[in-house]
Amino acid sequence: MLSSLSIRLGWVFVIGMLLLALPTQAQVLARAYAGSAQQQTGQKPLTYTLPKLLDALENRYNVRFNYQANLARKITVEVPSIDTFEGRIEATLTRLLTPLNWQCKQLGPTTFVLQPTLPVKPVSDLADPQTAVSLPEPAEKTVVEAPKFVVSGRVTSDDAQNGIPGVNILLKGTGTGTATDANGNYRLSVPDPGDGILIFSYIGYQTQEVSINRRSRVNVTLQADERGLNEVVVVGYGTVRKSDLTGAVSQIKVADVNRAVTTSLDQMLQGRAAGVLVTQTSAAPGGGLQIRVRGTNSINGGAEPLYVVDGVPLNIDNNTNASFTVRGSGSNAGSQVNTLSSINPNDIESMEILKDASATAIYGSRGANGVVLITTKRGKAGTSVVNFDASYGVQSTERRLSVLNAQQFYNLNTEARANTFGANGVPNPQAPVTALNNEYNTDWQNALFRSAAVQNYQLSLRGGTEKTRYALSGNYFDQQGIVKGTAAKRYAVRLNLDHNISSRVRAGINLNVSRFDTELGFSDGGSSLITNALRMVPNQPVTLNGIYQNNANPIDNFNAGVNLGLNAAGITSILPSPMYFADLVTNQRSDDRILGNFFTEIEFIKGLTYRLNLGVDNLTAKGIYYEPTNGGIRAAGGSSDRSVNSNLNTLIENTLSYNRTFGRHVLSAVVGQTAQKNVFDRLQVAGEGLNDNTGPFSYDGDYLVSLNRFANNNSWQMLSFLGRVNYSFRDKYLLTASFRADGSSRFGAGNKFGYFPAASAAWVVSKEDFFAPLTNVASSLKLRVGYGQTGSQEIGLFRSLPILSSVTTVFNNAAFVGRQPGQIANPDLSWEKTSQFNIGLDVGLLKERFTVSANYYDKRTDALLFDRSIPRTSGFGTVTQNLGSVSNRGWEVEVSSNNLDGAFRWNTSFNISGNRNRIEQLPVARAFAGNIILQEGVAVGSFFGFRTNGLFQTNDNTSIQPGALPGERRFADLNADGRITPDDRTVLGVRDPTLLYGVNNTFSYKGFNLAVFFQGVSGNVIYNLTRANLLTLDGRFNNLAEAADRWTPTNTDTNIPRAIQAGSRNNFGSNVNDFFVERGDYMRLRNITLSYTIPQTVSRVVKLNQARIFVSADNLFTWTNYTGYNPDIVGTSISGSSNTAAGATNAGAGTIGGIDNGPYPNPRVITGGISLTF
Repeated sequence: MLSSLSIRLGWVFVIGMLLLALPTQAQVLARAYAGSAQQQTGQKPLTYTLPKLLDALENRYNVRFNYQANLARKITVEVPSIDTFEGRIEATLTRLLTPLNWQCKQLGPTTFVLQPTLPVKPVSDLADPQTAVSLPEPAEKTVVEAPKFVVSGRVTSDDAQNGIPGVNILLKGTGTGTATDANGNYRLSVPDPGDGILIFSYIGYQTQEVSINRRSRVNVTLQADERGLNEVVVVGYGTVRKSDLTGAVSQIKVADVNRAVTTSLDQMLQGRAAGVLVTQTSAAPGGGLQIRVRGTNSINGGAEPLYVVDGVPLNIDNNTNASFTVRGSGSNAGSQVNTLSSINPNDIESMEILKDASATAIYGSRGANGVVLITTKRGKAGTSVVNFDASYGVQSTERRLSVLNAQQFYNLNTEARANTFGANGVPNPQAPVTALNNEYNTDWQNALFRSAAVQNYQLSLRGGTEKTRYALSGNYFDQQGIVKGTAAKRYAVRLNLDHNISSRVRAGINLNVSRFDTELGFSDGGSSLITNALRMVPNQPVTLNGIYQNNANPIDNFNAGVNLGLNAAGITSILPSPMYFADLVTNQRSDDRILGNFFTEIEFIKGLTYRLNLGVDNLTAKGIYYEPTNGGIRAAGGSSDRSVNSNLNTLIENTLSYNRTFGRHVLSAVVGQTAQKNVFDRLQVAGEGLNDNTGPFSYDGDYLVSLNRFANNNSWQMLSFLGRVNYSFRDKYLLTASFRADGSSRFGAGNKFGYFPAASAAWVVSKEDFFAPLTNVASSLKLRVGYGQTGSQEIGLFRSLPILSSVTTVFNNAAFVGRQPGQIANPDLSWEKTSQFNIGLDVGLLKERFTVSANYYDKRTDALLFDRSIPRTSGFGTVTQNLGSVSNRGWEVEVSSNNLDGAFRWNTSFNISGNRNRIEQLPVARAFAGNIILQEGVAVGSFFGFRTNGLFQTNDNTSIQPGALPGERRFADLNADGRITPDDRTVLGVRDPTLLYGVNNTFSYKGFNLAVFFQGVSGNVIYNLTRANLLTLDGRFNNLAEAADRWTPTNTDTNIPRAIQAGSRNNFGSNVNDFFVERGDYMRLRNITLSYTIPQTVSRVVKLNQARIFVSADNLFTWTNYTGYNPDIVGTSISGSSNTAAGATNAGAGTIGGIDNGPYPNPRVITGGISLTF
């Protein structure tokens, strides 16, 4: 455990990095070079076709060029070396394109359009079509002809005050050039003062061309360029320019994220977008994640966002069993597999997170929890590019828990028995001496954990012509778990194809075929391998004479059957050996997935386009569980399960879009109709008592004890109609309105359809005339406001219908299976509706070098789906109704900063957000889900339990807790009635953080690149059930090392209770108390990556366009006071004395999480790799 000082030092580091970045925005650092040109060196130049050279520049600068390949292929360029290009990309393009009479337009930070400046003559018209154009050395080193005329001047910014250093100046059509000095002055020798044109270019400003016209003095004022504002952002059923966006959307560039080992695409969201909470449900290979966008909206409904991949909604709905579990051991033991793991993260181009109602309402009943739009990489016209990426890493545990050694456990066991039965009690407290006082001192964590390898290989081919473009990739991913018996492998192939059938007809296909195999083990939950390893007594070996040892085996093996006498009845507790399951038991799952869509677009007239989209997501999961006959721990004679689960999701979409510009008016609209159907089938066979140990059985095998069969199938359908209109006037007054109607088979006959409208507006203040004097500071300013409604259909199937359930009755000494009503109908069951108000602003400072996007939102969900208790006399226990409401209010800030630009570059991105959740209305005074309370005025996921007040001492009055003895835990009498009762419980904390943040710094110099990413949360608590289970102090199982500091008559200054067989006395039964509720704040160095791009003078020897090597570390350090394995891992809810009020509910998905119940530890990963481009 790290101290609070460590946390503060970590915060100081992060804040210091941010503060250090700010002053660099107030000034442009001097990057001036000598104005006089230098003669070119005599190095032999290299000849490239223009597309080949542009491909190399794309890889070097991590940008994308759009151009006409048929024109570019006709041009060859000579350069001394690719390493000539060391400056900014804008300057590099100016030097490259100006002699070619080509020009460049920047659409975004990484997107450029290249085209000829003048009409291009046919090749036959050229004097010598084979003549290559020579690209000069950097401007400050070149002179093409002997000087005949000297031009000088000063370049200033548009405030007409400050000179700009480092501005690139080129004589158009030649290689003659220079750069301004620290004061913005320049001096350039030109061969002809009459017809010469100077090109002035600098990042953050518009490029200008100025005629010399025989002037010896040419002063220029550069205007700010709103770079980044024309960047295209993907929204539902279309794209918009970032400058035209009126909603709250976060964009993640995967090229900036995908540096480390990433099993699934949702892992890349953690800490990268404001308002998005990503928490792991399991850190096992292929384990799942829990994602909340702007808080928890529901109690019984689903809370995960909707994922849309290239226009196809993914089905990850647990209510329809899309995420299945294979047989487990104990509570929560069947580890869920993240269905998103079947998609290769390297195939993804970008992700947009739609957060407010104006952005998500176009998805209607599935937009309440946010929408994640995923765009995969596509081919482009030009030379084919082949990429090969390979990485290999080693994983280890980030931390381990300290437990008692053999001698310490022996002392605890002896003391617990003496405190329970007395020094001369029966059985004799000295009986364990022979059984436990032996030579063994097993470290069960060391036996279970291991260093594990992770490797990833990717091969991709992208390219095409103006008519047909393609992107093909293959991926192999192999991750061995740090817990023995766990692993995951992915085999994936993707093909994206675009084809222009004619000038008005386009078609394409996106296809992902994958297999994801997992070794699940029993790695999470209360009876998992990890929990068992922590609780196993150290006084026994892993195996003895080839037999795996249970917790009770020392009785038989070490003391000839003498009972340990660990409780009053003389019954020992059996805890299955974790190594038995890790080494001998098979628990596997294989996911075969086909995900893709076919689309065609027809442009009827200019601006009017019809699109047909046919999508499919077919997921088949096969599970195998096998326990051999010679295990001797679980089912007699062994056991085996097999299951096949199939989920087929089909989509048909018809949309019609219209885009038109009328003078200063810009109008775009889309209308559409979608139909989606999901069909789920499951078949499972389970048997006990196997004939032999040959392996998992087939479906027609013979079983000596029992055979159970189970089959299930269900389906749901949705029919939707949608529309959206975007209007812009003079690019500064923006309006967006959308509407969607969803019909779902999940709801009652009277409420099949839900209607979800939204509207938003934006004002680009920076384009007003009165704002002009401020543009030298704030180059752009936009205000946004929006309001709308979304919904949620994420409930179990058939909840509105009457359902019959099976019942077994005995008649005439024979059992008969019949049917009885199992669920009461509610034909009025309707949608949960979420209304959201959002206000925001987007600011660009210092010529867009520093950008800020901020939002405030107020979100309320009404008509919650609630399982309300009804009188048993009705024949039912609960009925699902629309009752209650929940609110989420919060703020978000995202900052992007270009701190330094030049040979040494430094960029920073930072996001921070806060959210407050509150239950506004419930139909009952209070309700419980285990020890989670539902009550008006508190947050969803609030822990409810006792507050502690130290330990009872020898002379204390224990009447407030009848029967309490010195050394036992004292609870606070909050209602002051003189006794401890369930009415003394109170809210102990909230599961979800109130503050989220992430900060990423990227440093580049020549070929080196260093990326450092921190992420953290604050304001939440975790119920550390693992710690509670490891501080029972009853002598039956091992305890944490801090149990050695337990209370005794001679050690009273401690907060660890005395040892006693009835360990539950210290926790007032099984109720939660604040001793085990810990703050979940943490800050983690999530990733640090150092890479080096090998100079092309070296890589070209083996015909490579680019070669990059890197080393990366994930989860390197964590600053936290939390005592468990992982502060960012959540488990499930727990049971306990609930004191449920009349008319309450057994709450569902909204109350799950925040419990440390023996989770899979987060691995620390050190990875090395290489990336090659051919």
